[in-house]
Amino acid sequence: MKLGFFIFLITGCAHMNDSYLWLEDVESEKSLAWVKAQNNKSDEYFLKNPYYEKDKANYEKILLADDRLIALQIRDEYFYNVWQDQKSKLGIFRRIKIQDYVAHKDNWQNLIDLDQLSAQENKKWYISQYRFLDHSKKILISLSNGGTDAVVWREYDLEKKSFIKDGFELPESKSDLTWYNENTVVVRDALSEGSRSQAGYAKHIRLWQRGQKFADSKIIFTIQDTDMSAQAEVDQETKNFLILQFLSFTSMKTYLLKDLETLLPVDLPIDIEEPSFFHDRLYVRNLKDWLLGTQKIKAGSLISWPVKDISPTEKNIQVHFEPTATEILQSYNFTKNILCLTKLKNIKTLVDCFDYQSAKWNPMKLSLPQDGVLQLMSASPTSDHVLWHHADFLKKPELILSTPKKETQLIKTIQSKFREDFFKTEQLWAISRDGTKIPYFVVAPKNMQLNSKNPVMMTGYGGFELPSLPHYLSATGKVWLEDINGVYVLANIRGGGEFGPAWHQSAILENKQKSYDDFIAVAEDLIHRKITSSEHLSIHGGSNGGLLVAAVALQRPELFKAVVCTVPLLDMLRYNKLLAGASWMAEFGNPDIPEQKTYIEKYSPYQNLKKNQKYPEFFFYTSTKDDRVHPGHARKMAAKMIEYGIPITYFEKSDGGHNRSTGLQQAAELYSKFTAFAKEKIVNSN
Repeated sequence: MKLGFFIFLITGCAHMNDSYLWLEDVESEKSLAWVKAQNNKSDEYFLKNPYYEKDKANYEKILLADDRLIALQIRDEYFYNVWQDQKSKLGIFRRIKIQDYVAHKDNWQNLIDLDQLSAQENKKWYISQYRFLDHSKKILISLSNGGTDAVVWREYDLEKKSFIKDGFELPESKSDLTWYNENTVVVRDALSEGSRSQAGYAKHIRLWQRGQKFADSKIIFTIQDTDMSAQAEVDQETKNFLILQFLSFTSMKTYLLKDLETLLPVDLPIDIEEPSFFHDRLYVRNLKDWLLGTQKIKAGSLISWPVKDISPTEKNIQVHFEPTATEILQSYNFTKNILCLTKLKNIKTLVDCFDYQSAKWNPMKLSLPQDGVLQLMSASPTSDHVLWHHADFLKKPELILSTPKKETQLIKTIQSKFREDFFKTEQLWAISRDGTKIPYFVVAPKNMQLNSKNPVMMTGYGGFELPSLPHYLSATGKVWLEDINGVYVLANIRGGGEFGPAWHQSAILENKQKSYDDFIAVAEDLIHRKITSSEHLSIHGGSNGGLLVAAVALQRPELFKAVVCTVPLLDMLRYNKLLAGASWMAEFGNPDIPEQKTYIEKYSPYQNLKKNQKYPEFFFYTSTKDDRVHPGHARKMAAKMIEYGIPITYFEKSDGGHNRSTGLQQAAELYSKFTAFAKEKIVNSN
């Protein structure tokens, strides 16, 4: 009790000293009045910004181009997609037969007109997810109002092209539905009373029968309040049923549910990725070294074993991938009969595919590109079609289809969006504070002079084992590289997933500062090489990347001229109390524990802002509808900087959510603000 009171006293005092706590009240009249005042100021700024209108026009042209590559999802013989354009701003959910798309036919079947549905229901609906029932024409669709993570679930009939009256339907929450069979769904319940963890995610797993009231559905599993979430995975073919008790983003306890009644613990370490089913086997990638009997399973390996055995043993496992000093497993995907491994070797992708025959995986030969970045866009458990996306910084993206006959064909590409041949890509290395070599990519004009005057857009992420990979620069190529003869820099700092679990785990908790040291080292290296100078260096980051750019700008303000900080984490002494923040404590630590607070507060931007200190100018962006990273982070930081007389620009959209789920025209307006702000600060700067 004394310890609990001590922790309360520490955090309580911190809150009492926070004069901008009221800005955490997202939709209070006072908060929204403050937001409106800041938006009015930013509107005035962008009216005068010499780059904004031109950038917006270029973004609109590129984002709304008819030939743009669209995200497609394979199911049975169809591609599914949500299409947005100037007429359909929220989008049309539609499908087309794979053979027709490959033949360049335009006979899409329109399923849901989201603009029309939104007008009818006075909402702003975006489709978040859709879940298929095997061998059926029914799907479960989640709709987000304004881009929030919280969604409404409804059941939809693909043949009748309408929502099913009295079908499965849940009101807005962070719940999740998946099929068990045609008349039963598995619910991750974050809707009912007492059903949300401290992180705001589902505590209960329920079985919900057709025709049954949701409140009467059976709870089959419940986690603790302090756990992150409960999840479930069902193999619709075999009805194998897995329940996952997520302790954090990267740790979980695993159970098999037998006959929908008996929970059987699976003997696995907690530091694993979410397991997957395939043909009566369980597959898992471990995140830390694991001694299974006498066999060492290296961190980042992929193994499988028969579901009937419940747990893996030294004798029943098959090792499908083991990392080396140069290769790590980025992801793995299944089709009906194929396993595809996507690997990273020095931040370049390699793909291996295997065909399942006679209960064995047999290597396949697919004619796929060996250069650039090859990513699996979509695969389906009911088909052996695989859709690949292939691109590089200066290489136009391509869609490549591999077929059940193991043939591959290029099915779509786009026209160039900028003059790629005027630019070059180079991978360079910086030395971080502790001596670690940090790779980064530089995309620059071929005739770039090393005169310290080149305008640079530098970005990175460095968190949650997510790799930052080369990608076609598209609109960035037009509005940045081409328009101002600019330079684009992507830093592959620790905390990300570019070199496997160890690269991530080396920069979490008490070592999170290493991510910031790495980013600073890259900036210093750019200046040392005379690619740029601090007067011409802008840094850009969102979410965890927003925390990154704010932290380094406060630690080394003399290095940077402009900071574009979007949907950011900033008050790291309160982040765990705001929306989904408690789910990230495995990454950052718990600021309510004194020894962890000690290292968090050393880099937390909100607590480290100083009066009478010259900082690079910040542009803050957030969304009122962001229910993942609380908009209070950006609001409070901006308000504090204004109080200290530090010039900033602030813009908050009323919708869009954390992922900026918005119409493409609105996206163009938003992205043009990011680039126009940075350009105005660093181009011709002295």
